This record gives sequence, structure tokens and C-alpha cells, in this order.
Amino acid sequence: MAQDETGSVERSQRREDITVCYSGGLDSTYVARMMGKEYGGAVHLFTMVPYGQLFPRWADHHARDLRTMLAPQPVYHHYEDTRELFREFAVRTFVSDWVKYKSHFTWCLGCHCAMIARVVVYNLERQIPHVMFSSSVGGQYAVMSMPVTHANWHRFYGEYGIEFHAPLLERNIEKHQERRELLEAGMWIGYRFNRAVLGVQPLCIFGLQHIMDILFHMHTTYDPYQVNRFFRDREEKMHAHIREHFRARGVNVETLVQSLKDRSRGVQG
Repeated sequence: MAQDETGSVERSQRREDITVCYSGGLDSTYVARMMGKEYGGAVHLFTMVPYGQLFPRWADHHARDLRTMLAPQPVYHHYEDTRELFREFAVRTFVSDWVKYKSHFTWCLGCHCAMIARVVVYNLERQIPHVMFSSSVGGQYAVMSMPVTHANWHRFYGEYGIEFHAPLLERNIEKHQERRELLEAGMWIGYRFNRAVLGVQPLCIFGLQHIMDILFHMHTTYDPYQVNRFFRDREEKMHAHIREHFRARGVNVETLVQSLKDRSRGVQG
């Protein structure tokens, strides 16, 4: 396939579906719009519903905008209840995890581990070869955006034939560019308060642990060793959930993985 000067496959020749881990906020909406145009296939917006989330349907707002902007490309918006896995990965062991890993990051990272396991299932069932995560420039201090976290996610998704991307970080796209382009496209981008945006994405009660960052730009830092250790400790449970999901349905997960890998090689070739 021909490539443009940035190394990306030309949009007119590319027809691949993508899944976007989607909150409905500025970052994930920008990523869905940008990468949807670039990949040219269906865009699947994956919104998780864990414990402690308020106004989950606020994510619908920009999903409707994306359907209009990306037409005739299909845009699907999927809500996934991740509470059961969230209990297993973080809630039931929160106190012992705090002692073991010496931090409260286990709540956020456990929540995302639940999401990842369900995204893998979602993508394998639909044979979607890409997943996009919307970590933003300047926010790499957050546990879900740390390099060690993304390295683990890249490896984990890769075991199932799924490519993990963090486009905003990979392309160094900053907030002011996101805001400008979405406003120019006619989107309402919510009520801005420092780095926070209200009105367009669900609110996480437990995310208030980061209130000092929102108000005063005082960032919490996390030990990469402990973050890596936590993910590695949860990894087998994540694999087990995926295998059990397909076993219960009489589906060979390895066949799905191989099919997705073969499909990806065919597109790249």
C-alpha cells in the first residue's frame, strides 16, 4: 500500500475497523474522529460502565456528532457493564492491594483491566484489529497513561492479534489543537475547568482522588515497579475471563485470534 509523508497508509486505500475506548470527552472524541477518517472502516465506541460512574449517557452527545461527521462510515456506540470484573480485579481486594502495592492506583488500574478484558472479547467477536486509547499529552502522570502501563497493554492486546494505539501521545497532539479542530468542526466541547471538561462525558466519583490535579495541577506520582507488578498479577485473571467467555459459547478463542492475525497481515500486505 502507498504511504503518505507521515508513514500512514493513505485513507482512500485503508478500510479497517477500529475500537475506541470512549468516554465522550475531548480526547476520545478527537481520537475517534481522527482515526476513523484515517482507517476508513467502522468506528466502534466502547464505553465502560463501572461502579461510581454518574451520568453514563452523557457519552451519547458526541457519539451522535461523530455519526454525522464520519458518515457514510458506520459508528457504533457500545456500553459495557464492567462492574462484575471490576469487583474481581479491584473492589474485593482494595485494602490488601493498598498494603501490597502501597498506593491507591489499584482502583483506577483495576477498572481499566476490566475494560481491557471486555475490549478483547468485543474485538475478537467482531474481528476488529485495532484499539485506540486516548491518553493525552501532559497527562502521562496518570496511572493509565504511564509508559509502563501502555507497554503492558500493547503486549496483552498483541497476544490476541489486536494492535494497541495511543494516537495523541504517538503524534504529540496537544489539547489546544484538539479543542480548535473540534470547535471548527462545529462540536460543543463542554464546560472547561482547567484540564477537566464537564457535560460531555460520565463523571467518576472515585476520580475525585485527582481533584488536586484539576484544581492546582498537583500531580500524584506512582511507582512504575508497583504499577507493572499489579498488572502482571491481574493478567492471568484477564486471560481466564476471556477464555471462559468463549468456552461457554463453544467458540475456540485460538481460532478467532489466528483469524484476526491473518486478516491483519492481509491488510498490511
